[in-house]
Amino acid sequence: MTEVRHLTHLFRQPLRPSSATFNQKSSLTVTFFLCDTTDRRHKARWRKFNSWYVEFAESNYIRIDDSVRDFKKDVVYYCAVMVKHGNPYLREVGLAFFDMMAEINAGK
Repeated sequence: MTEVRHLTHLFRQPLRPSSATFNQKSSLTVTFFLCDTTDRRHKARWRKFNSWYVEFAESNYIRIDDSVRDFKKDVVYYCAVMVKHGNPYLREVGLAFFDMMAEINAGK
């Protein structure tokens, strides 16, 4: 769980969907998206991310979605990982994402 907590600190910078070239520099780039819930606008952010993905990235990237529900706070944390189709570590990235999400969900 320590690694997962550490990861959340790395992804606090907001995603700027208008810069659709942010992943195009390397086929090894992996993007992890986690919706900020502090102002309860996470559902709108998730919809925006989904529309951005369909418009700019759907044909070139594989995306895996998952979520974590916190019943005490009555909030859902929407998460996604995106990997370019040609990434040789696609399988490993997907498995690591599933493992991380399972660990987070088990720790609730």
